[in-house]
Amino acid sequence: MPCVIACLCAGWNARERAEMYGAQAEMVVHVIDDKGQAISNVNVEVYFGMSTKEGKTIKGKSDGEGNFRAKGKTTGEVYVNATKTGFYESTEKIELFADEKREVLHGRWMPKEICTNVILRSIGKPIELITSPLSKDYQIDGKREWLGFDLEKMDWVAPKGSGKTVDFEVQYESDGKRLFDYTGSKLHVRFVRPFDGVYRRGLNKVSRLRTDPVADTNATYVTELNFYMEKTQDKKWMTNKLSKDEFLVLRTRSRTDENGNFIGAHYSMTLLSHSVSGHHALKTPHMIP
Repeated sequence: MPCVIACLCAGWNARERAEMYGAQAEMVVHVIDDKGQAISNVNVEVYFGMSTKEGKTIKGKSDGEGNFRAKGKTTGEVYVNATKTGFYESTEKIELFADEKREVLHGRWMPKEICTNVILRSIGKPIELITSPLSKDYQIDGKREWLGFDLEKMDWVAPKGSGKTVDFEVQYESDGKRLFDYTGSKLHVRFVRPFDGVYRRGLNKVSRLRTDPVADTNATYVTELNFYMEKTQDKKWMTNKLSKDEFLVLRTRSRTDENGNFIGAHYSMTLLSHSVSGHHALKTPHMIP
């Protein structure tokens, strides 16, 4: 048996051996802020993962140029964590094996120095959020009527609820069949006030602050969103919806000067879900006054 194993191992290339038993890697972590400026004295931890046993963690601080160096043996996964007072923590996963062209020479992952940038986002002065329980859903009875929703009251406007100001309107329609027998349904969202609208953003997977610190006032805000769901012959629901890595930024209650120029608004972040029961649910947003 030992002879057979030796023969098999002898047939492996350096890359395959590295992914099984590990190879040395030298990481150069460059810590910068969201404006690209180097940050010194950052607490940095680099974990060199091994697939068959516990890996090794190297700790230290970034130098005056924002750099931190660490060496260790890994089968291809390296985790970098960076923290400093005044910034949101950032954690990045680096998969060396994901690059099919990356070579392993003389027991070392190439290149000799593997550089990675880690961005720390400044905490600044957060605005207090108006929030409501995230567990609460608002069911829409689909009769093709437009229903106004008040983000401050977190309810439909009268007479459907206690809301007073329409931040956006929602219309739900289906093919008219009974619950669980729907073959298709649609959810339309529209903004009717000038300059109001919405844009999609991807979640930040590295920083602890997953969303944007502030809304982008120069973004393109669309005035309509349309979501569709249909049931195919194999009984699987197909829908266009927000992915788990997306959120919406809403601009509502826009204000203008006497010449009709935009001067300010309310901004919010929200999620929109579409359940398989044929009903749509509006997840409660965080509203920035």
